[in-house]
Amino acid sequence: MRTTPNKTNMSRWLRISILMLLFCCVVFSAVPPALAQQGEMKREIYVPFDDLKTVLASGIQRIYLPRSEYEDLLKKANIKPGDTPPQQALLLSAKYRINILGDSALVVGDFQVESLAAGLQQLPLGFSGVSILDAAVDENAASLVRDSEQLVRLLLPSIGKSQVKFSMSAAVQHAAAEQTLTVLLPHAANSKIDLIVPGNIEIKSGASVLKRTIDEEQNVTRFELMAKPGPLQITMSLNNKRLKTEEIVVARNVLVAELTQAISLLYAPVCLRMGFVSQDDVPPASP
Repeated sequence: MRTTPNKTNMSRWLRISILMLLFCCVVFSAVPPALAQQGEMKREIYVPFDDLKTVLASGIQRIYLPRSEYEDLLKKANIKPGDTPPQQALLLSAKYRINILGDSALVVGDFQVESLAAGLQQLPLGFSGVSILDAAVDENAASLVRDSEQLVRLLLPSIGKSQVKFSMSAAVQHAAAEQTLTVLLPHAANSKIDLIVPGNIEIKSGASVLKRTIDEEQNVTRFELMAKPGPLQITMSLNNKRLKTEEIVVARNVLVAELTQAISLLYAPVCLRMGFVSQDDVPPASP
């Protein structure tokens, strides 16, 4: 049986058509990656300047920008989540040394801080009940901004870790046989507080004592306290042996009575002595 020329040509064109169809499928399947490499299509609407009043008639606030500034803002806004830290500056650690000096206390704070972003960053620090005497960042004078009565912002000029030192003074309140220190200091996860008080004293309330040491040579008591967030109000005894000197008033008097039929007189000369004297020198009270 012979095949006619028409049937031969038809089978040939059928094979060619199938090959072209497969080639088109391969080509079109490779187009989307190429388009993806070129970037996504952006939709922009151009409005004639005379018709802008119609577009701006709503209450939405807008601003005119040159094209170059608009492109810069788009680049800055195109930041992926996680590229920037949630907080620009951190307080990594804090160590305090508090020395009680009669009616006042000297507080020295050593901080380790870190700036996580380039440029000038602000680190908020909470202070209350203290007067800042000096502040330094890496042995250079620190720049501070008073935001409120209890908030001070520390300006960090460069990225990275820095050592910060604060010197402060605080008032110590005396009442009866107690002395109280009330302050608010910045708190970190690993804060540490060392307290030095003259004499042999005990802490009655306001702080958890980790370690207590009596230095008899220097006549001081050293405490290592557990730091906690919030205000710190430490109530201490004055001294188990009492203070060596106290302000007292010594009064001496002699009563002379003169009685006659006409008059009745009472003479009472009084001698007062005021000052700081030792308790051993205080005379016993007379009934």
